Amino acid sequence: LVHFPQAFVVTILLILLLTLFTEGKIQSLLISTITVLTFCLPVVTALAFLAGLFDGHIRFRRVTTEILTKKIILGLVLIVLTLAAFIVTLTNNPDTPSIIYLLILILAGCLVCNILLALMGVGLLKARFPG
Repeated sequence: LVHFPQAFVVTILLILLLTLFTEGKIQSLLISTITVLTFCLPVVTALAFLAGLFDGHIRFRRVTTEILTKKIILGLVLIVLTLAAFIVTLTNNPDTPSIIYLLILILAGCLVCNILLALMGVGLLKARFPG
């Protein structure tokens, strides 16, 4: 579940880049795909966040350790960025270069958050409290 936001962000970024080089019906279909995926992105990100909280609670009995607190903050930043991408897509048709570049910028921030969360998560793979 935690990998869905990563996959969605990369996919949306690639589709956004493709829209810069297409016209007509293909571009229209790509924009429709972007709209659907940016709607789903905050939902899957929130679900992944909740799964992470649940996992932290089960494995560590609390989610207030330093690294988990950092992951929670970064996860909340990621949720805000995915909501921003959705709002931009909802309020503006992503068919102009300026909106496409704005979405690329927002989703690049999402990608950075995903990478940082993954790097922190690797350090927690085998960690857990006894019992």
